[in-house]
Amino acid sequence: MKFKMNPNWQNEIEKAVAPALKAIAERRTQQYEDLVSRHQGGEIEAVKQELVRLYTEDGGEITDPELTSHAEAIVNGQTITFVA
Repeated sequence: MKFKMNPNWQNEIEKAVAPALKAIAERRTQQYEDLVSRHQGGEIEAVKQELVRLYTEDGGEITDPELTSHAEAIVNGQTITFVA
């Protein structure tokens, strides 16, 4: 049996997943914008709980130091943009 690998396999995989990654980044950016509109000037602990919930719903997790820095940015009204 002979196996031949496509020499451009990495580019093919990147091209295949790019639309999904872009959609995820856009959705997460929108979620963060919503958090800023609801929690700007609020309590960091409340934002942390919301962030943990968002990430858990997607099967992921967010932990410190990112959890705290993202919550502080949201409370301070800063925009966080995700890109793929």
